[in-house]
Amino acid sequence: MARYDYLKNNQNQYRLFALSDNPFTISPLFKEFQDREFCEKEEELFVFPDYIEKETRILLQMKNKRTLIYGLYGVGKTTLVNFFLYLAHNYYRRFGSRIIVTEDNVEHAINEILVTLCFDILSYASAKSILEPIQSFKKWLVEKNYQDSLLRNIAQLLGTYTETEENVSKKSKRTTLQGMPYNVGIGMNWEKEIEIRKSISSYVETLSLKMIARYLESIGEIIRKLGFMDCIIFIDEADHLPKLDKFLAMLTKSREVLFTTGYTFFISGSPELAKYTESMGTVFDKLIFIQPVDWRGFCELLTQRVKIGNKKLELDHIFDMAALRFLFEQSKGLRKYALRMAENAMDIAVARQHAKISKEDCEEVLRQGSDQISSELQTMEVKILQYLARNQGTSPSQKEFLEHVAISRVYLRKLLEQLCQKGYVAKEQKGRKVYYSLLSQYRPYFLEK
Repeated sequence: MARYDYLKNNQNQYRLFALSDNPFTISPLFKEFQDREFCEKEEELFVFPDYIEKETRILLQMKNKRTLIYGLYGVGKTTLVNFFLYLAHNYYRRFGSRIIVTEDNVEHAINEILVTLCFDILSYASAKSILEPIQSFKKWLVEKNYQDSLLRNIAQLLGTYTETEENVSKKSKRTTLQGMPYNVGIGMNWEKEIEIRKSISSYVETLSLKMIARYLESIGEIIRKLGFMDCIIFIDEADHLPKLDKFLAMLTKSREVLFTTGYTFFISGSPELAKYTESMGTVFDKLIFIQPVDWRGFCELLTQRVKIGNKKLELDHIFDMAALRFLFEQSKGLRKYALRMAENAMDIAVARQHAKISKEDCEEVLRQGSDQISSELQTMEVKILQYLARNQGTSPSQKEFLEHVAISRVYLRKLLEQLCQKGYVAKEQKGRKVYYSLLSQYRPYFLEK
């Protein structure tokens, strides 16, 4: 048998668990919220939070409002709002659009909203059959010249760009084999190399409020012609930003946009964002906190995934009870981390040929993750993160903190700022003092055993 023949044998590795593949994934549900048939299948995987079930109908019928959905990273905010968009778009005739806000585009988030809306409208119209009532809409688009207008708007919103080309010359040492009388020798010479560097620079126009209003009014008219009452915009990924100041500034500057008639906004964010709502003024009409799941919700979350893979299976067919308890304690009820740990633990159990996922398999997931994270950090940075894992919201001037790390306050503050830049730590200013907290997704890795 050849050395790697076992890899060429395409067998189902998950047959030990009576599954065709690993059913645990952290991918948010209802991403394709406009696809009703696809989302109906994903309903089987969704565990709806009981404490906001009665409010759901109100949320779906709210118009010209702004709602902040906030909670810890990984708690399930994106899936929940995607679920609202799926229902609103398919059952309440409200056009939905999801905008991703990242560190790169937060300063031009309004442009991002308008561009995404234009693309979503064109995508929705092109996906419809000509036999459907959409035919009259396409005719109206041509008559009103709106199709050209949408394409022109997209070009303007994306911004112009220039391409530059630069020739950079440098000398390089080259070794050559030279033939000489009676022998062969090695010769050295210098050769000029030309390196061509190309770069593209884009220029995105900062829109005036008057121009933004014109765009939104035009887009709103098209949305109503499509048969929708209004538009729901979901601004997502707010809590993934390393610093909130830019996002807060965007929300503050865009109040006129958020209060536009015919548009309802859902914004997902971290608890830190909710703390600033008072200083920002009354931007949001409603704030909804998404709680981590309790033990019952945790078991239901994993059971739903197992059932979709094999309806005959129960949770105790896959996990030892000790493994389930360990996963729940380590994930702290955060859906994303529970699913990620379960997915990796199953892969480890499969590799070890275990009939069930054991606590040792789950511990191996944490150990591997901890090793990989720690290898990228200095010893002192790890020590700081271990302290923050037990003491959230700590100031570098606190005596106990300084005694634990045994370094100067100036150096501690410098390291904390570096950890903020690396994305491990968040900071919050209260008056003159600054407090630092370890982001929740890293807490399991730095809690000392």
